[in-house]
Amino acid sequence: MGKSISERLMLVIKHLNLNTTAFAEKIGVSQPLLFNYTKNRQPSVKVIEKILIQYPEISADWLITGRGEMKRNTEYNNIKDVSGIALQGGIYDSKDLHFTQNSSQVKDELIAEKGRIIQYQDSFINAMDLFRMELHKFHEIQTEKDSYIERIIKNSYERNEENMRRIDELIRQNAQLIEQAINIVDYIVKK
Repeated sequence: MGKSISERLMLVIKHLNLNTTAFAEKIGVSQPLLFNYTKNRQPSVKVIEKILIQYPEISADWLITGRGEMKRNTEYNNIKDVSGIALQGGIYDSKDLHFTQNSSQVKDELIAEKGRIIQYQDSFINAMDLFRMELHKFHEIQTEKDSYIERIIKNSYERNEENMRRIDELIRQNAQLIEQAINIVDYIVKK
């Protein structure tokens, strides 16, 4: 089995007899994005969800963690809600709610399915924790970026204020020099 989710993704595509373009189209992502996922980029939880919705026979636990088999065991994946719980195929009689002779086999399969569901839940929780960590990192980067931009704007504003003070001082000095020059010219003209 594939060691990384990228390798498992390629195994799914091969199992489905699709090329990457067709698979990308089926799950609703761009082909370049799918290419990145098949080359060791971790797909998002949303993309994994799209794959599992489009191909429900693929085991979520196997796709995410590599545990178990690629294809889900669908022989007893048939619990339905029909005015109470009933197992399809006559193994469970929904009218009088009792198990028939296959009940121990069903019970064992239900226990195994429960174990797989718990494993999937653990994998999902781990994936959500990873998502939260990535979101937290993004928030930190965004906050740092915003802080950096604020510092640049503040520094620029302070430099502009300083430059305006210098310009005001130069204008004042220039006005004094002009006034002195006029006084000198007036003095020379009067003599």
